[in-house]
Amino acid sequence: MKSIGAKIIATFTILLLVVCGCLSFFSYRAASKALIATIEEVLPEKAVDASKIVREKLNVFLNIIEVVAARDRLRNMENSWEDKLKILNAEKERAQYVDMGIADRNGRLKLTSGQEYNVADREFFQQSINGKTFISEPILSDDKGGLIFMTSAPLKDDQGNIVGVIVSIQDALILSDIVKGITFGKEGYAYMVNDEGTVIAHNKLDLVMNQYNPIEEAKKDQAVAALAELHKRMTTGERGVGDYYFQGINRYMGFAPVEGTGWAVAVAAPENEVLARVSNLKITAALITLSCLALGIVTCIFISRSLSKPIIETAGYADKMAAGDLSKDIPAKLLSRKHKLGLLA
Repeated sequence: MKSIGAKIIATFTILLLVVCGCLSFFSYRAASKALIATIEEVLPEKAVDASKIVREKLNVFLNIIEVVAARDRLRNMENSWEDKLKILNAEKERAQYVDMGIADRNGRLKLTSGQEYNVADREFFQQSINGKTFISEPILSDDKGGLIFMTSAPLKDDQGNIVGVIVSIQDALILSDIVKGITFGKEGYAYMVNDEGTVIAHNKLDLVMNQYNPIEEAKKDQAVAALAELHKRMTTGERGVGDYYFQGINRYMGFAPVEGTGWAVAVAAPENEVLARVSNLKITAALITLSCLALGIVTCIFISRSLSKPIIETAGYADKMAAGDLSKDIPAKLLSRKHKLGLLA
């Protein structure tokens, strides 16, 4: 009879464990999905904000070259190269350009460094000779010793006719400096790709210098296939979100296009940081389950004792009666019970 209490406790403990465990599990799953949905909404918004920051910085570059292009001594094609060279050198030093130069209408570009090139087929020249201020894709230049990009603007005479193009050559790592200032949480960062999915700005400069492109890399290494798919989406001008595995870490990424370019900005963060609240929630759910289980066990012990004690006591009287001992009266507290225990007494 003494095992009745233990059986009641064991039965209710198992029942409580199942109920509390199920409630905690489904609560955890629901909260996890809600948090992931929030992250998938926040990251693209952060990427949009980042793309606006990049666009503003690019506008500064373009505004500077436009201001320089408006100087009379530069847009006067009859003015001597020596006089123009003084202005260009002063501007190059002030803005810390790699180089500056002027191209005539035929695309013959003369730089302050003394180098001359035919750039008639280059996109920056074609855009600016047709009246547009332009910023080029970063390219690897052996002559300039690294990655560079160009800003260019049309030179116009007093009648508004385009008579040439002014060009600034800048270190492309400036773009990485821009995105370094964009963060997300403790370990999240931003980076930028061109219209082919090649990394052109990143806090890991080796990816920039090596012109890393996961779309091409995925042809040899399927480990970066998820990242390659995200880069493909970025090249289409899409705004979106996704997750991927890169260099031993699972990450979430939001991305958005940079207005007026074929570029896109991504904001990425490690999965363990993004989902840190989910991990905390898992611990909280486990603690709540254990607390409810402990409270339930205490309650079960109390209930089992209140049920088993009168049964054991009544059984004791029955044993005495079976042995022929009728000297003991059954207590009134047992006889007065309204349920089956009272009937048994």
